[in-house]
Amino acid sequence: MRTPDTLVELGRLLQLEVDAATAYAAAISAAEPGALRDELTLFEADHQRRALALHDAFARRGACPPEVRPNVRGAAIGAREAPRRQPRAADLVATLSGNARLAGDVYASALARPLPPDVREAAERALEEERRHLDRLQRLPTGAPVR
Repeated sequence: MRTPDTLVELGRLLQLEVDAATAYAAAISAAEPGALRDELTLFEADHQRRALALHDAFARRGACPPEVRPNVRGAAIGAREAPRRQPRAADLVATLSGNARLAGDVYASALARPLPPDVREAAERALEEERRHLDRLQRLPTGAPVR
């Protein structure tokens, strides 16, 4: 993959990670302390770590990352408007499961392209993490209270 193509792909992945971290932050603020909130906090940290790693990937190529703004309403990536009511735990889990599926699809799409070895390795790890996120989200009790 040529460097300009690599930078475009890195920018796309960075946007995804910023959106995902923002979505988890919104979900965390809606969840009461407990197992659900603890798990969401770990997932948010994963996305923040990946965003930082993508910044490093830009730097290794002598490039600046693009300015990205979150495209998140409530906890949903790409939603057109924020939810009208306070989400229940089941709503949060369903929304974040959809986000994890979307993230997995984006990483799978990236892996279908030629990528430099360091970017490919990072994308493979991210795809596996998203699969784990989805599995763990689906195992969470959804009767947990939210604020």
